[in-house]
Amino acid sequence: MRGWAGDIPLDIGIIDFLTFDPPAALPGDFAAESDHPGGTTVPRGFLEVFDGSATQQVGNGTNTQAPLWSRTQNRMMTATPAVDGRFIPGLRNQAAVCLYEMFVGSSPQVPSFSFEVASFTTRTGLFPSHLADDACPISVIHDVLTSPWSKLNLPESRIDTASFAVASATLFAESHGYSRVLDQAQDAVDIIDDVLRQVDGVMYEEPATGKFVIKLVRQDYDIDDLDELNPDNVINLENFAVGGWQDIINEVRVTFTDRSRSYQDGTARAQNHANAVGQGNKLRVTTMQFAGCCEGQLAARLASRELGAVSRPSVKANVVVNREFHLTRPGDVLALTWPELGLVRMPMRVACVDLGQLYDGKISLSLIHDIFGKQWIG
Repeated sequence: MRGWAGDIPLDIGIIDFLTFDPPAALPGDFAAESDHPGGTTVPRGFLEVFDGSATQQVGNGTNTQAPLWSRTQNRMMTATPAVDGRFIPGLRNQAAVCLYEMFVGSSPQVPSFSFEVASFTTRTGLFPSHLADDACPISVIHDVLTSPWSKLNLPESRIDTASFAVASATLFAESHGYSRVLDQAQDAVDIIDDVLRQVDGVMYEEPATGKFVIKLVRQDYDIDDLDELNPDNVINLENFAVGGWQDIINEVRVTFTDRSRSYQDGTARAQNHANAVGQGNKLRVTTMQFAGCCEGQLAARLASRELGAVSRPSVKANVVVNREFHLTRPGDVLALTWPELGLVRMPMRVACVDLGQLYDGKISLSLIHDIFGKQWIG
């Protein structure tokens, strides 16, 4: 466990709360005193964490309620030690952290304290793995959707667990985690969108089942196996647009929450040097923020991914098709062939689907050239 008093890291001494057996050497310049009846020396600078449950009693000098967490032992209590009730806060339904004999400087004002904490899903059957220091991004979305405490409290039956599990396994294999503090009210849609933006995925409600489905944008297809859009099955091709090379981005800077620097902002960069040379050695930069990214290596991969999407001309189009494409969903990839434009099986990612009305028989698809495609126009 790590903690900070303002921007100053706390050097929390380590002590076995059950046996009062201090280590041979203590970190920092903490003083020590013999305040245990057995005469054992107890280091200054340790903490206790109380769960702040609905039944937690107000300290009255006689309460012997035990803390939830052993003093800096990173393990749950296995016995009930005697605790002076005068120092137990009566904060019901709120967690409480008690610091004891902690030296935090000589300022006459008490600084603000912050602590590094972790919370992982207990749905081990659905999300079998999380990273050592980060939560599974899919479990974060699942928690926002289904948790009853200050979240959406949707029934589990609204979740397409198969798609959630597949996405979770993919992200674990990629060492892609998500850690973020939500310390104020925020719309659930915004939280979910932030996670999806970081993992490069889409979530939609399956019209046939009413369940929420997650699909990650990955190179998981063979161009030869894709369903084709062509003049024979497209009723109308609208708003076809190809971006140019002028003023195109050639450097992406990703701002992230750097765990290695006590959660200060860090920056990762990715550059397309050939693009810069082609534009007269002009650097054209865009900055993106991923608050849920806390690792420098992951931030570098995100910067490279985003650079691949913005450093080449984009191709967008809207198509109106018949009911042949009624199973098409956001995140799917289709091959666009249009002889008039010189296009032969160009992979186009579906961004949005409008199923229209049954009596009309028309479906509208918003398409964007897939970043994993090899054919580019410019």
